[in-house]
Amino acid sequence: MAKTAEDKFALCTKEIQRFKEQAIEVLDDLQLWDELRKEIEGMKDTAIDVLTKIKRLMAKVQESRESLKTEDYSKSGVTGFSSLRLPGLELPTFDGDLATWLTFREVFTATISTQIKTCLKHPNLVI
Repeated sequence: MAKTAEDKFALCTKEIQRFKEQAIEVLDDLQLWDELRKEIEGMKDTAIDVLTKIKRLMAKVQESRESLKTEDYSKSGVTGFSSLRLPGLELPTFDGDLATWLTFREVFTATISTQIKTCLKHPNLVI
């Protein structure tokens, strides 16, 4: 009977030791979770700061673009582009008749190809 009691005591001691180890593991896990939570919170704060800076920079870029547009308009002396209308351009149409092809081609080339080159500047003139 003494041996059985010793066995039970040893078993209980092992169980207590196992519970202690589990408690330490749980505590370690809780500490790990707490550390991870703090890191995540720090990352969130950093992400929010970066996002705020990006929004601020985007606003500055937009302001710069608008001021450049205003400067370009004022330098060119042109105001109110929204009211500016170009005259309509009527292009000839080709009906498929080969007898009228040369005439069509000459008028089309004179209207589009020749006049467009006079409007182009250096890099685009290569067209």
